[in-house]
Amino acid sequence: LSTCQEMLAWVVICLFSVETMATGKNICTTTTAPSLSFHVHVLYMQNSDESTATALELRRRFLDRFNLTTTPNCTFEAGDPQPEREEMCPFEIDDEPAGPFPTAQYAFFVPSGHFSEAVRWIMTNRGTLDAFVHPNSGCEVEDHTMWALWGGNEWPLDPSIFSCEHPGCVPGG
Repeated sequence: LSTCQEMLAWVVICLFSVETMATGKNICTTTTAPSLSFHVHVLYMQNSDESTATALELRRRFLDRFNLTTTPNCTFEAGDPQPEREEMCPFEIDDEPAGPFPTAQYAFFVPSGHFSEAVRWIMTNRGTLDAFVHPNSGCEVEDHTMWALWGGNEWPLDPSIFSCEHPGCVPGG
């Protein structure tokens, strides 16, 4: 992103934060929260050798397709929207249920500029696996529920684990 685009993203976040403080309203209940980045998740059954092997092969293919094989894993918290980041990165694989997910999963951080290509690729190549795509706006509950999309089966998620609930929020920030 250019410096101007980065500054604009932060101005939007600040304006939303000021509006929230001034009105006392949780503006996450509206559709005005900007999508600052995205996550692409693939969920699979960790107790099934076939499901695990298929998921790991899809991950390898995604890494190859987007030239991420030598990219280090993301070094920031999953809830951080990272609006200034321009490059995709993989998160660590969760071989067991973790966060809001009831099963094993892995994810990729996808900046807005790569959204269309990454989502199209995962949806057309996921086979029998389940893909979950959500925005990162700082409104974690809505990002993972109302504003998300599924390819394949929709899994129940536990949104009670989220701590951020206003545009631009960074967990622990």
